[in-house]
Amino acid sequence: MNAPKSLNVQVIELIETAIELHKIKNYESCSKICELSEQIAEILETNSQPNKAADLSRNFTDGWADSCNHNWLYYEGINQNAWPVLALEIISCIKGKKEIKNSILI
Repeated sequence: MNAPKSLNVQVIELIETAIELHKIKNYESCSKICELSEQIAEILETNSQPNKAADLSRNFTDGWADSCNHNWLYYEGINQNAWPVLALEIISCIKGKKEIKNSILI
């Protein structure tokens, strides 16, 4: 029997899925990124002390979906190509248990 995946592993996998969906660049991928944000929220609700980067990923993926749904004009200073780059930064912080310092993300 396999051990359940840790919160961080689950969140990382969902963010990686969002990166792949982003590459598709169609409206349907926006709604799927929104669904991933909801899944992250559900995962975080089951953990009383999530990693701060994992916790931030919930709002980040929600914003990502909003921006996608609004032709990438929803958040000033974050263009379409920036979202996957920022997502990789969050993944790096989760894996390294580092604090997010990028002012765009906090």
